[in-house]
Amino acid sequence: MDNKKVDFSKQAGEDAKKHGVGGAGYFEMAEGDNKVRVLSEGIVLASHFLGKKEKPAICFGKDEGCPYHGAKDPSNPQAGEWDKPNLKWLMYVIDRKDGAVKQAKMPWTVFKRLGELQMMEDWAFDGVPMPYDLTISAIGAGTKEVEYAITPSPKREPITAEQMDELAKKMPIDQVVDRIKEKAKNSDE
Repeated sequence: MDNKKVDFSKQAGEDAKKHGVGGAGYFEMAEGDNKVRVLSEGIVLASHFLGKKEKPAICFGKDEGCPYHGAKDPSNPQAGEWDKPNLKWLMYVIDRKDGAVKQAKMPWTVFKRLGELQMMEDWAFDGVPMPYDLTISAIGAGTKEVEYAITPSPKREPITAEQMDELAKKMPIDQVVDRIKEKAKNSDE
């Protein structure tokens, strides 16, 4: 019997992309330049930092009974309350590294800059998908001290019909956030 050549890594990546699961569906900010096109609105997704070795807890809202509002950090009794969650905005982007439509959690600095660009005469836009790409330069990616610089591309190119079709197959971003919050709320009950 002849051996059939296979490439499991390649197949896993292609299958994950085809079915919208796994790492292929999430944009990760890397050190250096990250080129993206924003495709959807951003919906806020707040989380509470629980310590260096703990996964952040999704905040489903102070008025919705999130247990981390007003709670003290048990690992550091001298610290203040966990009242202030970290805000990120979940949105769909095209990751220009591989051309795939992915979910991205954009930090305050990036989201605020999108609003500033929207108001500038040369970069104005009034809806999504944005009419141009962004290069997000990250220094210290993966750390709390990360710094971002956002540079818009002067090329205003439409996205492809294939990319629009890929976006249309995705769950609306507001529903994604609702599911994440509901899952967090149910896991704390």
